[in-house]
Amino acid sequence: MPKVRWTDEALSDLRGILQYVDERNPFAAIDLVETIIASGNALAAFAARNPIRYPAQLRERPVLGTRYLLLYRIEPNDSVVILSVRHGARSRLR
Repeated sequence: MPKVRWTDEALSDLRGILQYVDERNPFAAIDLVETIIASGNALAAFAARNPIRYPAQLRERPVLGTRYLLLYRIEPNDSVVILSVRHGARSRLR
């Protein structure tokens, strides 16, 4: 099964999401971040399911039950690299 690797940028995004949500709803913050992490780690089983949407073979996975998206790519060795986590309302890449 392919490995999933989270970049420093993606982990920084998670910390920012945790901090932002924790300030508004501490009870939901941990659950949200755990949901995002589980969704990302699940890409090991079906990473190619999401279509290529951007240059450089980048793919986007919605995190079910949230408004967050994972931006990732599949490496030639079939590992999955999660590049960033962002809210769906943020502007898309060009």
